[in-house]
Amino acid sequence: MPRTSLYIFLIVFLTGYGLINAYIFLRGWPATAWMSRFWRIAVQLLFWLSVLSYPLGRFLSRLVPLPGEDGLVLIGSFYLAVMIYLFLVLLFLDTLRLFRPLCPKFMTKRFSPSRAAPRTKFLMVIGIVGITVSLGHWNALHPRIRNLEVHLPPSAGSRQQLSVVMASDLHLGRIIQNARLEKIVGLINGLKPDLVLLVGDLTDEDISFLSDQNTAAILRRIRAPLGVYSVTGNHEYYSGKATAVSFIRQGGIRVLEDETAKVGEALYLVGRKTERRNGLGNKENRWRN
Repeated sequence: MPRTSLYIFLIVFLTGYGLINAYIFLRGWPATAWMSRFWRIAVQLLFWLSVLSYPLGRFLSRLVPLPGEDGLVLIGSFYLAVMIYLFLVLLFLDTLRLFRPLCPKFMTKRFSPSRAAPRTKFLMVIGIVGITVSLGHWNALHPRIRNLEVHLPPSAGSRQQLSVVMASDLHLGRIIQNARLEKIVGLINGLKPDLVLLVGDLTDEDISFLSDQNTAAILRRIRAPLGVYSVTGNHEYYSGKATAVSFIRQGGIRVLEDETAKVGEALYLVGRKTERRNGLGNKENRWRN
């Protein structure tokens, strides 16, 4: 990523990140009025430490080595999900409060966020967010396999059938490490595919971490007689496209960039480097038919 684009991204991201967390704090702090002084201070410290963990783990650690860097990234990533849902829930409640004068009286008597006790509001919001994030985490740990049948014309070679496994957004890095990748590779190999397609965001951000962990060796365990192919996503650009592509190729994966690959007798893959730019001024690759 060019240095200027990086600075712009950091300014925009950190500004938005700070404003959202300030809103969450200002809306959430009054709801802790029912707690003792000790617990209010503890909640405040926990909140701000969680807020700081993401920028410290993701950005500052690139400039200055920090102790417990992996822990900061893990806590920060989980908090980022919590932050998003806290923001949405609080925004929803504020919207209800804003339109409350327009609602019939019988509706405002039955349900009104402003009439609820601080303890009730606090526990309700924390419960909704906690359950939502927990379900999302469970879903991430248990990937679902979806089967899709595609019927090709009889003229598409003599092969009667072709088993293709497509996976995307693995985000290998400090969160999704080797132990998790080994399970994913085992899942892929268990399907006995003829061909494997990894369609973007195979890596997260820190390629040096993956190299130190020898993650490429695990990728080389993927078994597909017709090969393993990939294109880049936006996260490959965050870590530096050339570095990310080099790492992916070390894993025995062919990265297609404005090129085709003949698979089997009559099937062609096209990895297209599009000219569309994302918000950071970077190009992305996508599969094209």
